[in-house]
Amino acid sequence: MDKYNKYDYLKEQLKKSMTINGVVQKRYYHSLEVAKKALELNERLCLGLDSDKVYLAGLLHDAAKLKSDEFLWEIIKKEFPNELDKFKDSKPIWHSLAGPFVVKTEYGINDEEILSAICYHSTGKANMSTLDKVLFVADYIEDTRGGNYTKEAVDASFISLDKALKIILNQKVDFLRKSGKIICELTFEALKYYSENGEEC
Repeated sequence: MDKYNKYDYLKEQLKKSMTINGVVQKRYYHSLEVAKKALELNERLCLGLDSDKVYLAGLLHDAAKLKSDEFLWEIIKKEFPNELDKFKDSKPIWHSLAGPFVVKTEYGINDEEILSAICYHSTGKANMSTLDKVLFVADYIEDTRGGNYTKEAVDASFISLDKALKIILNQKVDFLRKSGKIICELTFEALKYYSENGEEC
């Protein structure tokens, strides 16, 4: 990924933000792997996306991950004032929703396609853009996550982005249901949309 050395300053900034008591957190390395996987998907499936946008979306998708719940909720209240009931009980996705604000204000990235992909990388949504889909899939199947639970989605990602997307949405909903956790309305909407409009698996 030598051509992306021009973004080393962003990598260093992200690394610093993900270093606690002198220890670089695993989330930083996950971010690097998601950027790598997103680029692989774009090239392998001949999606034709701007590679710089793909790389930046992957690199910065978790820029808000280590922020405090209080900080994230304050951003969400400002950015989604009419949807607070939808998100208030879904803390695991707060970093995703607040991510665009952090990426704009702390990293100077204002591209709306990148910001959209970051915003919905945890939940998905109905009628996602191709970049939205790439980041959503890459975040789930990047190599360090590993394990049998990703195998079906990984295999599908060699065939079709929509196939992988649909598998991941089903797996996420199934896992959250079995574990008794809150399922964000956006994820239900995405699953319904792609069950009706996506490719058959």
